[in-house]
Amino acid sequence: MFFKQFTYLAALIFAMLLFSLPAHSQVTVDPIGMTAALEADEELTIEMTLTNSSNSDIEFSIKFDEPPEDEERHRGPRRDDPDLEGMMFAIFQDGRAWDFMDEVMMDPILDRLDHDDQGDGYHTYRNANDWDNVEFEDYDVIVVAACNQSGGFVQQYNENLERFCDYIDGGGSAYFETGDGGTQILSPGGIRNQGASEANGRMVVTYDPDEDNYSLFADICHESQGGNLWGNGHVIQGSQWTHSEYALGQFEDNDDIDWFEVIAVKQNAGTPGAISYTYGRGCVLTQGGPTGYNWRVHPQDGRWGSIAAEILFYLTEMTGPKWILAEPEEGVIEADDAAVIDIIFQPIEIEAGVYEMRILIELAEPEEERDDLEQTLIEISAVMSLETPAFDLTGVVTDEATDETVEGVTIEIDRYVMTRYTDDEGAYSFENLPAGEYELTFTATDYLTTTEGIEIEEDDVELDIALLHSECTPSEDEFFMELNPDMEHVFRWEVTNGGNGPLVYSVERQLLGDANTDP
Repeated sequence: MFFKQFTYLAALIFAMLLFSLPAHSQVTVDPIGMTAALEADEELTIEMTLTNSSNSDIEFSIKFDEPPEDEERHRGPRRDDPDLEGMMFAIFQDGRAWDFMDEVMMDPILDRLDHDDQGDGYHTYRNANDWDNVEFEDYDVIVVAACNQSGGFVQQYNENLERFCDYIDGGGSAYFETGDGGTQILSPGGIRNQGASEANGRMVVTYDPDEDNYSLFADICHESQGGNLWGNGHVIQGSQWTHSEYALGQFEDNDDIDWFEVIAVKQNAGTPGAISYTYGRGCVLTQGGPTGYNWRVHPQDGRWGSIAAEILFYLTEMTGPKWILAEPEEGVIEADDAAVIDIIFQPIEIEAGVYEMRILIELAEPEEERDDLEQTLIEISAVMSLETPAFDLTGVVTDEATDETVEGVTIEIDRYVMTRYTDDEGAYSFENLPAGEYELTFTATDYLTTTEGIEIEEDDVELDIALLHSECTPSEDEFFMELNPDMEHVFRWEVTNGGNGPLVYSVERQLLGDANTDP
């Protein structure tokens, strides 16, 4: 029998180093997290380098997502007026149906758009071939007439569906009116409607902030129309304003949809008639009304046809500001080479404040070489301080025992997925950090992990750290004793710590060879 001594320090440092190096098995990222301090309408590009040290090519793709603590932001009450000033919308429709939606949906809210004519606040596309020519990214929300349209319109939509889905996935949003069941136009994610289970069902929503299914959509409508939008009993007034409904299974079992919310259900049947869902970074709201019907027949307060501004504002709020992008978004890192990606901060027409997005870097072997479809995901933070104070945090790390600087120390910051390393002079820096409280963790091989809390308020901060170490020295390296049945023997030994910091140790019993079981 033998005793195996080890320091908890070594295991902890090893685990921390694994966690703090976000990388594919042979791909590293530099920098690990980035910050920017900008003025309004200023643009900044930061280079991010992916280095592939393997002997095979690796594919990468770049996406963005909200930080985990912000995932619920669009599910709870948020009180905002539907301010659409400065936004641009597009309407695709080539058949009048009940009416053209630019005339009955958009024109009545031009005063809220603060524009004089449709060419300034929105663009309308009535030619089926327009689907080929329009740059979707030019618009905040795209309105799609999904019923009673020509065969050419449906065909052109389907031929551009992949491009349209990329727009939504990248942070765009869309509103669909799908009319009767069986429409040929499917919204992103392959969502279709079905025939109505009842012909005259009015729609019911919840607008009480104290109820569980209160939503951002209801909150915006409630605030913008004095709290009386839905009328008595939470009912959207106007019979037959929706002609179809949606099966929930196509949302629940859809890999492309992370979240969905039933905006309104039929009063008697309880089946969904309007649903909002996320698709990548974007959002879609689809509703079973015939194209143009509600805007022409039910424009009165308390009815669906009165909330065009609320719908558009809700969709822009669900997707959030598009203030960051990557160029290129995907590509291949050749073996033993590096790829440089431009991370572009462009805060156009958003309010001052501190914003964070997570940069998601997906890595995989080229498809033709993949034995399986395993992929590795690296996640780092991108933080932007827009017209708000930002400060630098710098320091030097030394060895407490020798006063010499320590190179290669890993420094992690608690509020963001962001890591820095000391250079050959022991120096490190975090630039443009927003004001607030932070906790920094310093780890290095052969040293004890050190954690230090700081508060950044009005000035740059300098934080120097002296690392401690511990030394595990047992009085004996091995003990040998042959034991006959019913015999016992007590070994006495000491563990000495010759370092200048606390030693955490443990003793583990093992059998020799592969027989590591209890005797």
